[in-house]
Amino acid sequence: MKLSVEGSELDGIVLYDFSGYSAFLTCYVPGKENNLTFFLSLLNNLKYGNTPLQFAGGVTLSSTKEFFGELRTKKILRS
Repeated sequence: MKLSVEGSELDGIVLYDFSGYSAFLTCYVPGKENNLTFFLSLLNNLKYGNTPLQFAGGVTLSSTKEFFGELRTKKILRS
């Protein structure tokens, strides 16, 4: 997903914990020039339930090397 903050477009990912009914937002901030003020602005601009996220339209599942439980996928056809 993409997230716009102070004119910067950041790459991010939403991580879901389905068993814990939780979601986490992770952002990649490139470069070394961002200071504490930038990161505080990033956190202050996130408004729970109101910040628009632009999703790429895909889902990435855990690698079977890292996931030790049962993993099943099912394709749903939509008409």
